[in-house]
Amino acid sequence: MAITANPFDPPPDSQAAYHINVQPGAASVTNPVPDTVPESLLYYKPPAGQGEMTYLSHSSFSGGAPVLAFGEIVELTQSLNAIHEHFSRIYRNEPKFGMDVGFKFLVPDGALVIKQARRYVF
Repeated sequence: MAITANPFDPPPDSQAAYHINVQPGAASVTNPVPDTVPESLLYYKPPAGQGEMTYLSHSSFSGGAPVLAFGEIVELTQSLNAIHEHFSRIYRNEPKFGMDVGFKFLVPDGALVIKQARRYVF
């Protein structure tokens, strides 16, 4: 799952970033097995960020290796931006606006699938 705004520093005066949480394979981020940790990162939006990220945690299933490749993160953030821009026209009067987006990269072809997108409440 991903949030199209920085939940740790909410808009409108925040450090603009996408918050991404992911696990490999079928491991759940939203309903995790006890004592598991997802990969969690902030991917900073331009103009401040040009591919800069801060990892908040690494998946307990990946042995410290990144779950997503950099190219997958870029593809995901491009889709997150399109979703955010689309819904920003609907929620344009909401200063603390973000979208909560469910996604998955399919195996073996790596296609990105957006499962759902709903308003994130800060």
